Amino acid sequence: MIFNIKKWFIILLFGLVGCASSSSNANSTPLPTLQARPEFILGVAPRELQILSLTTFTTSLDEPNLEVLDDWDDITLTGYDSLICLKVETSLLAEVGDDFIEGDIVKERVAMLIDGSEVNELHVTSVLLQSIHVVDTNGQYLMKGVEPKLICGKVSPTIGVHEVLFQFRQTSGSILEYRWQFALTEN
Repeated sequence: MIFNIKKWFIILLFGLVGCASSSSNANSTPLPTLQARPEFILGVAPRELQILSLTTFTTSLDEPNLEVLDDWDDITLTGYDSLICLKVETSLLAEVGDDFIEGDIVKERVAMLIDGSEVNELHVTSVLLQSIHVVDTNGQYLMKGVEPKLICGKVSPTIGVHEVLFQFRQTSGSILEYRWQFALTEN
């Protein structure tokens, strides 16, 4: 009798895994965003819970240019060039001695994953060419840099629901992260 219970449990388990693995079909509905957008994230593209056609996501990025837009939540792009982008206010991530003038310094501290796989092709640019110096409430120099940063990763898209995880490693070793979902459908 115990053997039969184990057998049915294993069959049920494989059935559940099979159902879970087929949940990324074109008709899947995104789950609610896992967390509220933190203050240091000024915008994401694709937006949280946005549903796009695969064609729109893979079409070359067209105007308006993400680098010059202030509010990404009110725009609809005609193409994304297979990019996942974030506008990040690095001054809110600063700790004593940080220097975020060069995008490569920021890039070394960033990880982006889509559906658990690391996005290797990351690009970091400054949105504004305005140099800033950040001090804490005691006048302690925290960082210098150019704000904010546009961080984009090129991905190989597939139809279904996708989860993006963005992580930033602070000087202290603390990891700050943001996670959101979007969906790609057939045309």
